[in-house]
Amino acid sequence: MAYIHKETFEVVEKLSQPKDNCLIIDDAIVPSIQILNRKGYITTECCAGHPVSGTENRKRQSYIGFKKGVVLPSLPTGFTVMRRYIMINGRNIEIDDNRRNQPTVRSKELETMLVEKPELQKEISVIIGCNWKLNVDFYVFLRENANSLEQLYKWALDLPDFKNEI
Repeated sequence: MAYIHKETFEVVEKLSQPKDNCLIIDDAIVPSIQILNRKGYITTECCAGHPVSGTENRKRQSYIGFKKGVVLPSLPTGFTVMRRYIMINGRNIEIDDNRRNQPTVRSKELETMLVEKPELQKEISVIIGCNWKLNVDFYVFLRENANSLEQLYKWALDLPDFKNEI
């Protein structure tokens, strides 16, 4: 784990800053997170992927969540949109949730709203993640995960600066 400053996105070697000024990020995803945030694609959560996660001894894929209103012009190779949601009346309403491979009940209604009121696009939050199978052995997981993190890094480098002009 690494600490990065919330405003400069620089890695903080020694925690001389108050913890309130720092984010804790998985080491393997730090360069991508720094690039994305510096280009204006503000992130809210992330995971570099882990071959073993929790007591269930299951694998966890890489993912990144973005601040509401961030519009991605493309996705990194091997990544898909895992979730899109919008905050309405203090509640997160799922637009779609690809973790369950199905649109949510309100998906069509919300899609219609978004067409009728394009300004609502600024309220959407997106989470992207790897779309490969998790039922692989430990070393296959490590290789595939390293490849997906490399694709993420290359994609972040190639992105234009984000300008929130919806």
